[in-house]
Amino acid sequence: MLAIESILLAVGFFLFIKTKNQKGEAISFDKSRNPLLFLYPVSGYLYQLYQRIYLKNKKSIQKASKEDEALLSLYVNENKEKIRREHAYQCISAMLAIFYIFVFFSFVLTVKERREGLTSYISAIERPQEGDGEQNITLWFETEDGVKAEIPFTVSERRLQGAELEAYYEAVYAYIKEMMLGENVSIYEVNQNLNLIKSMPDGNMTISWEIEPKDYIGSDGTLFYENVPESGADIVATATVTYFNEKRYYPFAIHIIPKAYTKEELQYKQIEEALAKSEEDSREDNIVHLPDTIGDAKVVFSLQKEEKAGVMFFLGVIGALFMKLAYEEKVKQGREKREEQLLLDYPEMVSKFTLLLNAGMTPVAAFERIGSDYKTSLFREQLLDLRKPKEGEKLLKKQGIEMKRTEKRVHYAYEEILYMLSEIRGGISEETAIEEFGRRCRLICYLRFSTIVVQNMKKGTKGIIPMLELEAKTAYESRKDFIRQMGERAGTKLLGPMMGMLILVMALIMVPAFLSFGI
Repeated sequence: MLAIESILLAVGFFLFIKTKNQKGEAISFDKSRNPLLFLYPVSGYLYQLYQRIYLKNKKSIQKASKEDEALLSLYVNENKEKIRREHAYQCISAMLAIFYIFVFFSFVLTVKERREGLTSYISAIERPQEGDGEQNITLWFETEDGVKAEIPFTVSERRLQGAELEAYYEAVYAYIKEMMLGENVSIYEVNQNLNLIKSMPDGNMTISWEIEPKDYIGSDGTLFYENVPESGADIVATATVTYFNEKRYYPFAIHIIPKAYTKEELQYKQIEEALAKSEEDSREDNIVHLPDTIGDAKVVFSLQKEEKAGVMFFLGVIGALFMKLAYEEKVKQGREKREEQLLLDYPEMVSKFTLLLNAGMTPVAAFERIGSDYKTSLFREQLLDLRKPKEGEKLLKKQGIEMKRTEKRVHYAYEEILYMLSEIRGGISEETAIEEFGRRCRLICYLRFSTIVVQNMKKGTKGIIPMLELEAKTAYESRKDFIRQMGERAGTKLLGPMMGMLILVMALIMVPAFLSFGI
C-alpha cells in the first residue's frame, strides 16, 4: 500500500509542477464560483487526455453531447465551449482534491504504522471484568528455534463466586458428552483433539478434567501423538463439575488412535496447552501471564495490528466518485428548475408578445421590445444592490452597460429570446431563429408558440392575434395546474416531518398518562 500511495502522490506532484505555468484560460474564470482555480491547469491537462482517449467512438461522443446539452441549457448567452470546459475543470479539480486529501492522510497513516510497527510484543493480557464476556484474540508466537505461527486464544471474563441452579447438572452432562468429541466421530476412535470445555456458556459453573494416564492427552484436550503406541492407547477422562464446594464427577473411557506429529505441530500444541494452563491458573486475577518458555525453548508472543491506511485510500476513491455524481446531479436539478421556470414564464411572455402585435409591431420587433424590457429590469435589480443611490441614478441614464446576471435573477425564457435576436443579427433568417428558439426551450408549449409565429410570418399576420390570445388563455390555465402540482409536491415533502411531530405529541401525552396508572 505504501508503494501505491507514494506513486500516486509523486504522479500528482509531477503533474502539478508540469502544468503550474500553463494557466491559460483558467485566468478568465470567475473565482467566486471556482474555488479550486489553482488545480485547473492539472484539470485541463487531464480533460484533454480524457478527450483523446474516451471520445473515440460514436457512443461516447453521443453520451457526452447529451450531457453537454443539459449543461449548456443553463448558460444561454455565454460562451458554450468555455462553459463546457469550466464545468469539466470544476468536476475534475473537486475529484482530485477529495482523492488526494485521502491519499495524503493514508500515506501519513501508513508511514506512522510502519514506524511504530504492526507488531507489539506483550507478556500479559488484561482479563475482561465479570459481565463483559470472554475475549477472543489471535496471538503470533515465535520460538528461538525459528518457528512462527498464529494461534487463537480465548480469555474468559473474571469469575466471581456465585450460585447456579441445581437443575443445570443434567444439562451439563449432556452438553459435555456432546461437545468433548470435537471433530471426532466417537470416543472409541479419537484421532483429533478433544474439546474439554472448561465452563458452561450460560453460567459460572466450572469444569475441570482429570486424565489417567496423563501421557497421551493434556488438560485442554490436546493429544500427544508422539507418546501413543501403534496399537493405540486407552485413557479415562473425568470431568469434574464444580458448584462452590460441591463436585460432580463424569468419567469417559476414550481410545486414542496414533498419528504422525511434526515438530512444528508439537510446539504448536505445547504452546496451546501452556496458554490454556496460564489462563486457567489465573481465573481470579486481572492479568493473564503468558509463558516465556515451552520446554527448553524460549517463546515470545505478539499481537498483529490491523492496517487502517487502506481504508483511508478506499474512502478517497469513493469520495472522488461521489463528487462526480454530485456534479451530474447538480446539472440535472438545474435543468429541472429551468423547465419549471420556463413553464411559469410562458403565459406572461405570450401575453406581452400578443399585446405588442396588437400595437402594430412585427414579430421580430415585438421580441426585441420584450428583450429590451428584460435587460432593463435586470439592470434595475442590480441597482438595488448598490450602496450609493446617486451612483445608481447616474448609471441608469447610461445605456449599453452590461450587467452581471446572477443565477437567481435569470429568466431562461427571456434569455433564449436574447439569444434568438443575436442569431438574427448574426445573419440567420427570422423564421429559422424562431424555430430554433422553440427547440432550445424543449417544451411543447414553446414549440407550439414558435410554430404559430413562423407559420403566420410566412402566410401573413392576419389570424395570429386570435390564436395567440387563445394560447395565452390556455397557458394561464396550465400554469394554475402546474402551481397546484408544485403545492401538492411541497405538501408531500412536509408529510414526513408532520408525522414525526404527531408521534412526538402523542408520546408527550400518553407517556405521563401510562405512568400515572403505574403501567
